[in-house]
Amino acid sequence: MTTKYKIIVSFVVMTVIIGGVSVLGYVSLDTASSSFMEYRRLARLDVIASDIVAGQHQAAAAMRQFRLEPHKPEHMDAVVRILLDDRKLAEEALTIMQAPETIALGDSIKKGTDDQIGLDESYKVTMTDFMDLYNKTVQPNNRAVGAELAAVAEMSAEAGNVPALLTTALALKDLAWYRSAVSRFAFTRTPGDAKYTLELLDALNKAVAALSGSVVSEKGLVALAKLTTAMGAADKATRTMVDKGKEMDEVLASLVSLSRKVSKDGIDLNRQITVLRGRMGTETLQSNERGQKAMLAGSAVGMALAVLMSLAIVVGLVRVLRDTGGFADAVAAGRFDHQIKTREKGEIGGMIAAMRRIPDVLQTIVADYLDLEAKIKAGLLDSTGDAEKISGGFSTIIM
Repeated sequence: MTTKYKIIVSFVVMTVIIGGVSVLGYVSLDTASSSFMEYRRLARLDVIASDIVAGQHQAAAAMRQFRLEPHKPEHMDAVVRILLDDRKLAEEALTIMQAPETIALGDSIKKGTDDQIGLDESYKVTMTDFMDLYNKTVQPNNRAVGAELAAVAEMSAEAGNVPALLTTALALKDLAWYRSAVSRFAFTRTPGDAKYTLELLDALNKAVAALSGSVVSEKGLVALAKLTTAMGAADKATRTMVDKGKEMDEVLASLVSLSRKVSKDGIDLNRQITVLRGRMGTETLQSNERGQKAMLAGSAVGMALAVLMSLAIVVGLVRVLRDTGGFADAVAAGRFDHQIKTREKGEIGGMIAAMRRIPDVLQTIVADYLDLEAKIKAGLLDSTGDAEKISGGFSTIIM
């Protein structure tokens, strides 16, 4: 291979190596960039999952506040707003989720918040109906029962009916216990208090029914009829209130169950993301290590090839220069038999081939010169007259 092609091949090889190292660097950077974007995506999902769980706790706190202050529906409005925010977070999470396990959890969270919003609205309506029933129906009916019992007691006293008066007193005692229980139930709304309220209501009904056997006066019987009517209305309203409480408990139980499920899904999502982030971190480190090793190996190989090819070119040029220098020294010393040993081809080979003809030309010139000189000395030529001829002859030989 000629020196020209060696140089061309060297430049081509170096260009390819530089390009290869650049490609390796680009791939490494692209992988690192993709890993970084994936890590950012997972970090955002992590924040979303934590916000969803926090939202569930906030909603539960607002729900408890509403149970304590049922006359303030703004607490339930706050619950719905929080759940709507959780739903938006779940929708955002679904737009950036890729792993099947996280998508399943995101769908479950979104569905759970949708169900929660519907149940919260139902609970708000049921609670409002429950409290309205207590304040607008049960309490007035209870007061009416108390007023009618007092009227029966008054009539019994006027008639001197001691048994009726004693029975009325017992009924008033049962009424007091019942009203206390129903008030407690209106506040706690627990199944236990509902059961206790019904037990006391049954006792009050029996006490009122017992009056029918002891009241005998006409006025007393009129008052007893009014009491029986009032007691029937109070009984119906109380049992309706208890049924509404059971309905409310069922809704609340569903809400609690849903809240726990959504919170668990959020925690599970957070755990999944933590696993994915750890895996992504490991893969990123490994990818960076592979990229660094590949770039280092490519650079080392490129440098080694560059040094070897440079040495090959330089050694070849030095050898040519050494041979041509020795040839020039030999020709200058009159040793026209010196030969250039290099076997270079191409442009340098053409130059060396031309240099190889120099000794032959010089030998011809010298031989002609010596022949002319010999003729001049022998008198065969006139040195003055033939000087121009001799000079022309030299010029012709040189040209």
